[in-house]
Amino acid sequence: MGGCNIDLLGHPERIVKHTSNPCRIQKYFGGVGRNVSEALGRLQVPTSLISVVGNDSDGKELIQHLKSFGVDTQQVLCSDKLPSCSFIAVNEPQTKELFIGMSDMLALSELTPARAFEALDSIGWHHIRLAILDANLSSQFLNKFLGAIPSDIQTWFMPVSVQKCSHGVEALKNGKFVFSSPNRLELESLSNHLGWKNSSQSLDVKQSYLSRASVLLDHGLHTCFATLGDQGVLIVSRDSFPGSREFGEYYWYEVPAVKFLPGSIKSTVGAGDSFVGGCVYALMTGRSLPEAARMGVRASALSLSSPSPISPLLAPESLSQTPLAPKL
Repeated sequence: MGGCNIDLLGHPERIVKHTSNPCRIQKYFGGVGRNVSEALGRLQVPTSLISVVGNDSDGKELIQHLKSFGVDTQQVLCSDKLPSCSFIAVNEPQTKELFIGMSDMLALSELTPARAFEALDSIGWHHIRLAILDANLSSQFLNKFLGAIPSDIQTWFMPVSVQKCSHGVEALKNGKFVFSSPNRLELESLSNHLGWKNSSQSLDVKQSYLSRASVLLDHGLHTCFATLGDQGVLIVSRDSFPGSREFGEYYWYEVPAVKFLPGSIKSTVGAGDSFVGGCVYALMTGRSLPEAARMGVRASALSLSSPSPISPLLAPESLSQTPLAPKL
């Protein structure tokens, strides 16, 4: 449940401020909720998307594209008042990491909790094992929606961005999320909102992120997959699991990232969404938390190797193989 939009990705050879920059601009289907839905569709996980598109050509293309992967789009609302949502991204010339992104998600405001519950009624509550919600949804929406869904439905919070991740803070404080997958900057922002303080100046980088993730668990989250770019993924969970180590009252495990040759990354847009798709696929098929993170890293590596947010190579068999990305 969340963003479904058109991505316009700019790839300049260099960036000069305060003037027009020549670049190659590519159009893709995007949005955090939509990206995760496509990833799960490609991985053959039964998935329904609840979102909003405009009554325009972009909206029709977004829906048809998801349908081609078997994603249920019957609960995607069509707005006659607002255009389909859009996202403009400019990537760093050398690293291909996001330099700046701008999103227009106004159409998503037409998705109210009442409409979301109507959609879930249509899907059938007994079919729902996991609800993935992204921070394109407002804090008011998240608080009202999460306060009313049955407790047997697990929930996953997608922070989206440093600015938008605050939309989930109250729900996190109230213990309404089971899983979350913040990146480095989002984890710092969320933990700061939740009152994290560095109580020891001797913490190294890894211990600092373990400490920050623990703050999320202090407020009710069950498992945090902290995605730290080239530093890999830190899993921090309330329960012990095979291979885990203790950190205070919680348990953690580290999964390394795929190492890329310089210049081989195509774009980082969609990598985190692909990670969640791989994780959810693994968890839905009975894998452990470490194996879920490893499959998420493989899905993310495929995304990084592709200009498209979700790699066309993503498939169940691709997550059981060594990543195809170029390695050092």
